[in-house]
Amino acid sequence: MRRYPRTTFCFRMLWDSSFQICGCCILGFGIYLLIHNNFGVLFHNLPSLTLGNVFVIVGSIIMVVAFLGCMGSIKENKCLLMSFFILLLIILLAEVILAILLFVYEQKLNEYVAKGLTDSIHRYHSDNSTKAAWDSIQSFLQCCGINGTSDWTSGPPASCPSDPNVEGCYAKARLWFHSNFLYIGIITICVCVIERTNQTKSITKKKKKKKEKKEKVVQTEREKEERILKNKFQALKKVIADGKSETQEGSKRREEVNTWKI
Repeated sequence: MRRYPRTTFCFRMLWDSSFQICGCCILGFGIYLLIHNNFGVLFHNLPSLTLGNVFVIVGSIIMVVAFLGCMGSIKENKCLLMSFFILLLIILLAEVILAILLFVYEQKLNEYVAKGLTDSIHRYHSDNSTKAAWDSIQSFLQCCGINGTSDWTSGPPASCPSDPNVEGCYAKARLWFHSNFLYIGIITICVCVIERTNQTKSITKKKKKKKEKKEKVVQTEREKEERILKNKFQALKKVIADGKSETQEGSKRREEVNTWKI
């Protein structure tokens, strides 16, 4: 029997399913980036750190967490639901730690990224993979260069928008990252709050049921004892009544005997 009302169960399933669909989309987008574009070529010092790898890892984690949430809701398994909640907390803590690190090392990170992007612009015409990565970034974010069209000394490439006052890719990438990072954090916090609320309700309801069951057992035992005492009282009453009857019969017989003697 379900421990949650039907509306709550449907809401949990809808929420967990949307969470899993979101993970699938992120994973699919990451695979697409790995197949078609390798943005890691922009930073030769970190060849393994690509945008595709990040999306694949994040999407996979979200899918696993959402799967635990769905299975926990269907099976109403306390262990799965607790694992789901703990993983959500880990994701939330990881985001908080990442935000703190980005805030502390923001200046160094900006310098590193700016240097890496500047070096990659110099390789644009000599390296096909770098050219493909820059073209993809500029087309996707509708930006040009690092800070604007002036970064391209030989003129902006065809992938840049035609607007001469177009914004640079670094500022747009930061804005895109901060916006999505904020949304992911808000969603994670909401999921944690909802799951924690549901778990609290479940635990409270379980304790209430356990208390009611215990009270019912005590009441049953009490009624049983009362019935036993009542039966004993009735039996004792009957014995006393039978004893009185026998005494009366004995008195009558003695009177009859005395009458015979006379």
